[in-house]
Amino acid sequence: MREIVNTGIATACNAVCTGVLATGDCADLETELVTNQAYLGSIPTDPGGVTTDHSEYSIRVNNGIVTIASCSAEGGETISVAR
Repeated sequence: MREIVNTGIATACNAVCTGVLATGDCADLETELVTNQAYLGSIPTDPGGVTTDHSEYSIRVNNGIVTIASCSAEGGETISVAR
């Protein structure tokens, strides 16, 4: 699992997103999805206490299934989607 971050962030991903195991497990999707390809206007961020340049969302790919999840529970429930 990696935390989705903005360009230039390479550390502190496990501090922001507790399910992320290592500090460097950051996924810079901004370069590919926003800057180079312009698929998104910006990387979405969790509105509940976002740390600068950290989205507080995680991404995991397992056996071809991509799961995006919020690092913060809403009302005690973790929110995620998989395809």
